[in-house]
Amino acid sequence: MVAGSDRFGTFLRGLRRARRLTLEDVERATLSEPEPVTRSLLSRLENGKARISTLKLMALARLYRVRVALLAERLELEHQLAQIDGVGRGAPATDELKSRVLEAGRAGRLHEALRLVEATHPAGSVAAREARLELARLLADDGQSHSALRMLQDVATEPLSARQRARACYFLSRTALDVGRTLLARGAFSALSALPRPWPEDVEAGAAMIEAELLESDGELERALDAWLSALDAARSVVHRSFEGTCLVRLASVERRRGSTRKALSWCRKALAFGGDRDDERLLVRAFTECGRIHRTRGRNDLARQAWQEARRLARGLELHDELLAIYTELWRLARTERDKVATRACLRSLRHLVRFVDVFPREADDLADALAEGSGEKSAPPIAAAGS
Repeated sequence: MVAGSDRFGTFLRGLRRARRLTLEDVERATLSEPEPVTRSLLSRLENGKARISTLKLMALARLYRVRVALLAERLELEHQLAQIDGVGRGAPATDELKSRVLEAGRAGRLHEALRLVEATHPAGSVAAREARLELARLLADDGQSHSALRMLQDVATEPLSARQRARACYFLSRTALDVGRTLLARGAFSALSALPRPWPEDVEAGAAMIEAELLESDGELERALDAWLSALDAARSVVHRSFEGTCLVRLASVERRRGSTRKALSWCRKALAFGGDRDDERLLVRAFTECGRIHRTRGRNDLARQAWQEARRLARGLELHDELLAIYTELWRLARTERDKVATRACLRSLRHLVRFVDVFPREADDLADALAEGSGEKSAPPIAAAGS
């Protein structure tokens, strides 16, 4: 038996009401379960005044169509939140609070991070759900995509306003793409597309980028090019500068894949100028990496190497492991093409170190996975993010 809590009770009530079920409906629907959930028990659970067994938790999970692990994790979360001290309700939402949230998130203390970000809002309120979405965005922007994804999947099961639902679907699709879960991204994007407009301005701009990226992943390069141009216009219309820089890099990538390397270089130079003007080193890493690929396609290995070395320098300073993995992969392929055994071995050593910090490999990296497995004596290659995963 596990003790309940007011916060967990509010969460359960939200799940039930989102499915338009009464207490009596739940009791009738769980009569065939090993341990039915009576209406009196559910009422006490929703008011934080009862304990619940694992079998009853499983019965509710099946009825509410959510993972039983989600309910168990949420129950544990609420107990841990209740024990976290140091932040009182009514505290102002300041930059210091955001810094503490990110510090806790980076350290993997998501329970503490959630408690911090909800510190100024009553549990279960509209503002509290907005705070959870904000925490997920902060974690995703800080490179904590997997933590953000878990939180977004949790938030998506809660009752949300139309505006919050649009933001939740957008963030979920965006973050799923970041970790290579394309099918989940498509599902979230479809859910977003079905929602009535108008959406929040940043969602409108970001949704255009997701559509373009999904088209690009399907190999529909002509449509993807038009979609990225539309996304660029949308980003500029809402003055969302980070979106604009991303669009410039992706336009360069699509043009390279289409064989238009001159146009690709033009977009890449615009991205480098854009990132340089704003001191956006993350964007510069992506832009230099793409410039290297364009030069390599044009047969200018010397310029490709220079671009990747600059991207590596910046990425090291920011500790961008995913980007470093992509950069070293390109340098390894270049060294192997030039039959430079010393450089090839050096890149493989760096790559073996980096794979410990990433969850998925870049797409189309079978050659690298095989080389790493062969060199390390592993029986199987590391996991690779499939295009439709």
